[in-house]
Amino acid sequence: MNEHAPIRPEPQRLAKRLAAQLPCSRRDAEHYIAGGWVRVDGTVVEEPMARVRDEQA
Repeated sequence: MNEHAPIRPEPQRLAKRLAAQLPCSRRDAEHYIAGGWVRVDGTVVEEPMARVRDEQA
């Protein structure tokens, strides 16, 4: 491993990230995601368990 390489945080569950951004409960976030209301990098994601990185919008 390159000791000078930047450390990238692990991806987190989409529902958790959405709940922190809105703010809302994770359960509400799961409903928004499952309902097709959430896009990641322009693509609708309907799986609350999907993993996203900080740089994804």
